[in-house]
Amino acid sequence: MKHLIAASALLATLTLSAQKGERQQLSPEQRATLKSKEMALHLDLSENQQQQVARLLEAEFAEARKIRESQKASDKSEIDRFERRNAQLNRQLALKAELKNILNDEQYERWQKHQHRKMAQRRNRSPHKRDGHHRRGQHRG
Repeated sequence: MKHLIAASALLATLTLSAQKGERQQLSPEQRATLKSKEMALHLDLSENQQQQVARLLEAEFAEARKIRESQKASDKSEIDRFERRNAQLNRQLALKAELKNILNDEQYERWQKHQHRKMAQRRNRSPHKRDGHHRRGQHRG
């Protein structure tokens, strides 16, 4: 009986992990709703702040989706890559400024710390730095 339960659990785990790759794309509205609720929980946002953040994120997610779709069709030259990255950074700066207007000082500080932690986690998972190798074969030292 124990083996049957263990086998069932293993099968369920494998089935769920196989389905993970087929995730449904959320709409910008859905993503904004979920993200604003997460922020409300972490930052103790008021209802008004949560609505403002949701509207801001919805616009940002819609713009990002539009840009991603246009990138699929476009040629990926170096100039184009620079322009895309520059535009992305400009959007991030604008988003940060808007959030600073919506959040109080303490909430904004907590949000920034959370962003820094997320960035550090992404860097640690980056495939470019595994095994001591850096991007394009460059080594520090």
